Amino acid sequence: MIAEIELEIVEKLKAKMGAVHVEAFPDSPKDYNLMHNNGAVLVAYKGRVVEEVTDCGLESNELEFVVSFLFRNLRKRDAHQGVYGALEIAQASLKGFAKLHSEKFTDFNNGVWEYAQLYRVNKIG
Repeated sequence: MIAEIELEIVEKLKAKMGAVHVEAFPDSPKDYNLMHNNGAVLVAYKGRVVEEVTDCGLESNELEFVVSFLFRNLRKRDAHQGVYGALEIAQASLKGFAKLHSEKFTDFNNGVWEYAQLYRVNKIG
């Protein structure tokens, strides 16, 4: 189920991000190099939050996925949307499928701005 949801998030983002590279997080993130001129969006499973929500014993299983953004520009420049635009596109692309839980700046390194959005997908079980 985790891999299928991760793939669905990747596909939903690919459909709307245009000329931005979108993929599941690589197995070796420390070795990842941003090669795409427009930026990259990476998706990974982060964990699970389980809470009992009813008297019937049903549990809310919220699967958490992190969507990481690596961009050289903050704002739109020429044909590139910049990371701000990508953050908004991602939220709109996943609306109704995954709930945005948080969004934050994570790093600036070697000319690359890094942001992360944390999404929760609710699975009742």
